[in-house]
Amino acid sequence: MKDLVADLGREVAQRIQVPADAEVVMGEFCRVMSERRGRPVDMAIREFPPGLPISGLRLLLEERSVIVLPAGMDPQAQLVILGHELYHEEHNHCTHSVGLGAAARGAVDGSDESIRRVAEMVMSSDEVPAEALIAVAARSVADEESDRTTVKQSDEVHAETFGYWFASAVRGWVRGRHEQPKATAATVEGRLTLSLSHRGGRVL
Repeated sequence: MKDLVADLGREVAQRIQVPADAEVVMGEFCRVMSERRGRPVDMAIREFPPGLPISGLRLLLEERSVIVLPAGMDPQAQLVILGHELYHEEHNHCTHSVGLGAAARGAVDGSDESIRRVAEMVMSSDEVPAEALIAVAARSVADEESDRTTVKQSDEVHAETFGYWFASAVRGWVRGRHEQPKATAATVEGRLTLSLSHRGGRVL
């Protein structure tokens, strides 16, 4: 998992000047994932209807994926959600696409139709044509006894863990209270970081 954070971060670090606005940083990670997957991974930030127990969406369309993050959310929380969904994208998971808080599970019934309605509430029909939508599934799992459920739950644990690792590693690149300047040769710490990165060490 940490290798994935480092691989993505190494590519992004070559493309943007940090610290930068959260949307710029997150958008660049999506572009790097697009290249890695050979399939467009777009990001959208949208207002979620009040009271909706959804923390994020990953929409799988015929030729691309769309990760939808809630507008107005703290950037650090957005990073966790983005990291979670990027993990699913990396591993080509096709089901766990709607983030539900643990306390909210069951508020959405988990059926394909109910989750499709959630997607329609957040995205306009011209952005996500109904005929192009392949999968938008609930993160909660209805069948607790099936072997497939065990796999799904394991995928979710891994995705959530990655999301927190990702946010912790990237938060210094986002303009705000956690921002850190990009490493340069002007300081001892910067020279050490650059040396490690050139030798294949961690850059995050």
